[in-house]
Amino acid sequence: MIHLKNYIQFAVVLLLIITASCHTKPQVDSFFTQSEIAHFRNYSRNDTVCFCDSIGNIEKMTIQTIIGSYNQTGVFIKNMYTDLRIVIENNGTEQDLFTISKDSNTDKPNIIINFKDFINKTAEVDFEKLNKDTILLNGKEITNYYRIENELKGHAVKTIIWTDSKGLTAFQLDDHSWMTLK
Repeated sequence: MIHLKNYIQFAVVLLLIITASCHTKPQVDSFFTQSEIAHFRNYSRNDTVCFCDSIGNIEKMTIQTIIGSYNQTGVFIKNMYTDLRIVIENNGTEQDLFTISKDSNTDKPNIIINFKDFINKTAEVDFEKLNKDTILLNGKEITNYYRIENELKGHAVKTIIWTDSKGLTAFQLDDHSWMTLK
């Protein structure tokens, strides 16, 4: 009787191990809605993105990579976490430009934008508030945009304008000048 009980326990443990190891990872982008992925759609690896101010100064950034990652914790209760990141090189320094992450326990993603010294550290960029008016920056009309303010005062980049069609479209410097997508 004791041997049968040990065999049953062994079989249950073995079955749990096999079941856990056979779990396939879902696609990273299957965690995000199409509107959430839209923020990435226009970027590709090795793209060079140029910005220009009203007097012709140019600033460039290069898309180094777009990374998707997936993590899973727990054996019996699955807590899945995934994120997508755009990594750029700007003035010789690599940094994440945009990160969107989601936990299997929530519907709303966390979004973080880092660009130069612009920081959105609360991970609560409001991509639900689409501005549908038209603004004119450096002679360029921008419609259907998200306006995101830097949470930290006294930094070189005060405001970012982001569109789903072009990504980072413009940014305002501390001297109130704008750099717009060239």
